[in-house]
Amino acid sequence: MSVDVTEVLRQYRELLEDGIISDEEFEEKRKELLGEADTEEVKKEGRLSNRTTGIVAYIGWIGFLVAILLGDYSTRPFHVNQALIVHLFSLLTFIPFIGWIWAIAMFVFWVMGLYYAVKDQNRQIPLIGGFRIIQ
Repeated sequence: MSVDVTEVLRQYRELLEDGIISDEEFEEKRKELLGEADTEEVKKEGRLSNRTTGIVAYIGWIGFLVAILLGDYSTRPFHVNQALIVHLFSLLTFIPFIGWIWAIAMFVFWVMGLYYAVKDQNRQIPLIGGFRIIQ
């Protein structure tokens, strides 16, 4: 059974016009039904959304710093921490021979972390994802 959002909004509008609910309650329900919840808050504060914070954190050291400075503080630590772990372990790729093999593994871990951030999933990266630097 699908819900017609337009009809539900009309019902809430009638409740508003009858004085049963306030303007704030109507606006909250409208945002909830249209999937706009919290986007206004994030834009007002000048912060990146949680998903964007996770994605930006994986894009090099500069992206990591942008995520730290402008990221969403509610759930930011997970992907920012995962990205920091990937960036730190990637420094080991400068070791000759062994580092080259490690570079391939780190690239795979980086792609996995970025994929999880894009999908907005808080899944750990294998092997190195269990480390916690940012709480």
